[in-house]
Amino acid sequence: MTPTLEAIIFSSQTVSLNFNELSKPLSKSDLMFNTEALNGTVAFKYPNFDTVDDSAVVIPGLLDISSASGREAVKTAIFIPKNRDDLTMGGFGVFLDDEQAEKLMQRHVGIDANAKKSQEDMAILTALRRIPSLDPFIVKETFDLNSITVNPAYLGITDAETTKIRSVIATKVEPIVAKAIDDPSLKGVAGKVDEFLDAIWDPSATAAGLFIKAFGIKQEEAPQIFSAWKGIAFYYNEFTKSQSRLAKVLSWLASDSSLPREYRLLAPGERERIRMFRTAVETKIRKVFSNVGAIFRIYDESHSQFIEYNDPTKFRAFLQNADQYYWKLGACNGVLAQVSITWDRYNPQSSGNQFNFETLDRLFKICDSILSSRGEGIGGSGALK
Repeated sequence: MTPTLEAIIFSSQTVSLNFNELSKPLSKSDLMFNTEALNGTVAFKYPNFDTVDDSAVVIPGLLDISSASGREAVKTAIFIPKNRDDLTMGGFGVFLDDEQAEKLMQRHVGIDANAKKSQEDMAILTALRRIPSLDPFIVKETFDLNSITVNPAYLGITDAETTKIRSVIATKVEPIVAKAIDDPSLKGVAGKVDEFLDAIWDPSATAAGLFIKAFGIKQEEAPQIFSAWKGIAFYYNEFTKSQSRLAKVLSWLASDSSLPREYRLLAPGERERIRMFRTAVETKIRKVFSNVGAIFRIYDESHSQFIEYNDPTKFRAFLQNADQYYWKLGACNGVLAQVSITWDRYNPQSSGNQFNFETLDRLFKICDSILSSRGEGIGGSGALK
């Protein structure tokens, strides 16, 4: 099993949705897909740009699926295993942006684009393509928006958890709304704010018009901008929660615990190799971490400029770029989540164990695969071993 396949199979929910595992305990009527073989697959996300590149905060030249041209910022793929009971045996990966995707899906899972039941399945896959990550909250929101109903077991999030996340988003949105409707005091606008917080999930609602007009947003652009804004607020919260875990990983990498137990017995070339590998992984994690932080600094600064100094200029500019920020955050958050979950899998107690050379070499290879330049790597559909 290659490091890439291991990263896909044993991944964070942020970048992987394991239909195969989630479908096993369900009855046939509760399965997500009409096409039986699709219920035995794994969907995963793959950044289509170098997440460690810190040359620019916005992804230059990359567009999301809703755009008319350009490459997708984050690819969506389906892993079709040879054996549903043992995914480590490998299988076939189909990228949904592949020109041959329709034919490959028909060949490997039996989906027929001309059949009504298959079209329902493709609607689900298309909805998943339209989001930068597979976080349960993001998936549930896009399914609700597209009137897609699936068994709650596939979503991995309760109504109470959804309500809590919406509340977190509201904390960032509320002061902006109060300003946008020209009332500097939150006391008198509670009702209007509540209306808008509902409208952010439905930009066609009347209440959303106040905000759209105040910021000069085109009506047709509002759904995309609002979706990106709430996604950014969600990733902000997720990033804040994950920082302590990432700090542990970075602390371990900077310590002698991240060198092999038999380090002194290794040949000079092996010592150099493991040190270079370790340094490369640590440097890349810090760069991705920095990219995420850079976007949130822009968000915080524009937010503060509007709330504290009543100057909406920077926040208006932030909203205009919100879609690009959203996709980059989704990709970078996914990479960091994958690294964290991989480290936790090798360190179940988060103790920062010291490993032998073989195990440590494997861990570094998986992390490096996750952090490597993503525009290259897996270039298209094909075998995954």
